[in-house]
Amino acid sequence: MKTVAIITSRWQSTRLPGKALIDICGKPMLQRIIDVAMQAEYIDEVVVATTPSSEPIIQYCKEHNIPFYVGDEEDILTRLY
Repeated sequence: MKTVAIITSRWQSTRLPGKALIDICGKPMLQRIIDVAMQAEYIDEVVVATTPSSEPIIQYCKEHNIPFYVGDEEDILTRLY
């Protein structure tokens, strides 16, 4: 059986728009979260679940060969499922 970690990330944020790709000591926050998840011995794959309006996140995932899924803007449960 394969264990997949799903990281939800969206570009729109009321308090800090674009926070997923804010640089923290040379790496975007999203990449740091992915790296930590992949260090867990029971995680086989990490997938980023995002929204259609999160084009910068989608582009980042494409450029770095990170699996991603683009789902409903309003329904996070559907995005995860």
